[in-house]
Amino acid sequence: MKFSTLRAVAVPLLAGLILQAVAPSAFASYDFSGIETWLKGQQVPTAAVPFNDPGSFYYSFQTTPTDPRVIGADSLNQFANTYDNAMVGLYSLASGVSGGAARAQSILTFYSKYNTKGDPTGLVYKSNQEFYASTGELVWMGMLAAQYENKTGDHQFNAMLQADDNYLLDPAMNLNGGVRLGHDYTGAASGGASTENNIDVLSYLEMRYQMLMARNAPGDAAEAQKLRTRQLAVAKWIVNDAYIPSEGRLRRGEQDNVFAADTHFWAIDSFTQLKTWDPSFYTSSGLSVIDLPKLMRYAEAHAQATVPYLKPDGTTVPITGFRFTDETNLTATQANAPISFEWTAMAARAYDALGETANAAGVRANLAKAEITGPNGSQSWAYASQPGMTFYDGWYATAYPALASTLWSALALSGTAANWPFSFGTKAPADPSTSTQPTQPTPPVRRRPGPNPLPIPHPLPNPRGLFSMVVGAKSPSDNYVPLKSAAGLARLQANFRDNGTLPSVGNNDPTVSPHDVLLP
Repeated sequence: MKFSTLRAVAVPLLAGLILQAVAPSAFASYDFSGIETWLKGQQVPTAAVPFNDPGSFYYSFQTTPTDPRVIGADSLNQFANTYDNAMVGLYSLASGVSGGAARAQSILTFYSKYNTKGDPTGLVYKSNQEFYASTGELVWMGMLAAQYENKTGDHQFNAMLQADDNYLLDPAMNLNGGVRLGHDYTGAASGGASTENNIDVLSYLEMRYQMLMARNAPGDAAEAQKLRTRQLAVAKWIVNDAYIPSEGRLRRGEQDNVFAADTHFWAIDSFTQLKTWDPSFYTSSGLSVIDLPKLMRYAEAHAQATVPYLKPDGTTVPITGFRFTDETNLTATQANAPISFEWTAMAARAYDALGETANAAGVRANLAKAEITGPNGSQSWAYASQPGMTFYDGWYATAYPALASTLWSALALSGTAANWPFSFGTKAPADPSTSTQPTQPTPPVRRRPGPNPLPIPHPLPNPRGLFSMVVGAKSPSDNYVPLKSAAGLARLQANFRDNGTLPSVGNNDPTVSPHDVLLP
């Protein structure tokens, strides 16, 4: 690892354009030059960027032949997820790297046009190959816009923030207080409610509330109270619908009892920050009833593992980290289940939030072992320790270096702001809001739909917003397992469980139909 360059890390605080030096651990002095070298290789060449005034964006995966074990390289080539690009911008602001604010501005400039309307009033696409709005991606880009405006005082992306606010306030996006997964290709509200997405929304709305109350321009206070009411409804959905106090865990989403490890780490991280910056809301919303240490103990018991990690240079190192879920929700045995380096990095931050410094140090030591060092001095981290299914109904993880895993790992190792990127600034003013937003009736559990003329009927809950690499996918937008029958699903699951591999299937397979998709 590179700890030779000592420098204070500037951290943007949301309520007021000020910077604060933060050094939460010995890792706070960190040389990001290797990350910067790797990022240069991920930036989309100017000639390949749409629009005359393009800004910039970044490919999500390094799909050069550094890891021949990974299938689907053609499908991942030139794929750019919006959440990943928001991460690039947030990292650039939080790490204090030279030119960080300019890079964040360039990313926001691109996405202010690359969206449903082609102008700043549009909603950002899920990716450069999935042309619909997705809640997780949208609010992460919104968080980047909020942090950029706070750090620079540049208000040029205010229209983007307003569009995001309107999206979240739209009654059609409301599901029992939570926010739905997103829009379908027609622009209609679609899907259930993801726990991870709603934690994202909670964090974004806190940023916006603090931002508007601090700015206090005409209309800001009224807008802030609308968002506060929406935030309260989201918090209550998390407490009442997602949290299972008897088990000390969170559901993956509305009527979805699957355990997803990132929801626990993300909740610990963001709720701890919320408790610090806005204790009145944290208590009044009911979030304080969630037992955060118990969430970590559950994740440790059900997702922590030690696996041999074969690095691209041919060396094998034992890595202790966190898988995506538990064995109950896999199609394979735990021996075939990959560790997520992104989610493991999130666990380090969660341990920090809980004050469990020894555990945090242990995770960081394992992340350091997993670092991929390129011949040009670049530093990156693989998306997962090995190719494999993430959930029984999830996506196929790759072992290619990835933006999300690299940036989370770098920020976890560097100790850059234990509260990155959710610095809310000064503590919130007294909160007069006590009411919840009206809710809609609980929908029936979703099953396989009938034929649908759209190429993808509805977006699946995709934790962290990353591309779903699955059976039969011909492009990154085909992020579903198309099956005609339960027998077909059982066949695929049995093959993966027994062999650790997925067969290559297509529409000539009698169990496959493009109009019969597996939904959670």
